[in-house]
Amino acid sequence: MLDGLFMATGGLLLLIPGFLTDAIGLACLIPTIRSCIIRTATQYAQRRGVENGVIVAKQGGDPPGSGRQHRGRAIEGDFSRQDKDDR
Repeated sequence: MLDGLFMATGGLLLLIPGFLTDAIGLACLIPTIRSCIIRTATQYAQRRGVENGVIVAKQGGDPPGSGRQHRGRAIEGDFSRQDKDDR
């Protein structure tokens, strides 16, 4: 899937005028360079805790920077919004 995304991005970059965009677009269309970029990006994402585009919480809580501590308990409940006229 990432292969197709990089090919589409490379084609779009080739349409935009400029030397830098042409170089990046051409790099996205060359299979060996594209596979190297994808491999590096997926390894980086796995180190950061991202799987299939979703941030995965490490053992022991929420993702870093979320500001919440979670001790493995889930609290379920319902809520309803009350407008000022309903009071």
